[in-house]
Amino acid sequence: MDELKKQNIYLPATIEELHEFILIGKEKIKLHKAKVKAIQNSNMAEEVLKIALEDGQDAGTVVIYAEAKLGEFLDKNKPGFSKDNSGKIRQNPLPEGIEKKFSHEAQTLSRNTDKVEASIAKSIEAGKIPTPDTVYKDIKKPHISFNSGENEWYTPEYLIDSAVLFYNQK
Repeated sequence: MDELKKQNIYLPATIEELHEFILIGKEKIKLHKAKVKAIQNSNMAEEVLKIALEDGQDAGTVVIYAEAKLGEFLDKNKPGFSKDNSGKIRQNPLPEGIEKKFSHEAQTLSRNTDKVEASIAKSIEAGKIPTPDTVYKDIKKPHISFNSGENEWYTPEYLIDSAVLFYNQK
């Protein structure tokens, strides 16, 4: 989010305005992607493609930061149940128009700022337009370091020895 401050970009200050900003922004990202694809297909000058791609990357980055900011707001105003002053239990629903899945994704972005920055950088480096969806998928992707590359399950030797002892007793 510091990147936005450097560029003097201010995001809407309410949940409703941010939600609207994000919905419109996601549609603009689709337009930027279509523009880049059309430029690539028409063999226009590299400079034109570079400018269009940078515009799309900037738009995508702003929408990602907006969704992360919305996630911060939603995290502070979690839906659920609470007691009011009279002791009655009341439900705190999500704001109108925001679905549970969207709320979850926005909150995931807001809680993983380092991964958000890394995902944006990875998209830009690859010459792609970053989107909230690709950033969310990058955050949720299991890290390769947890994968041994083997499809086999590892059985510790002490378990094998115990099984051999057990079956040899018969």
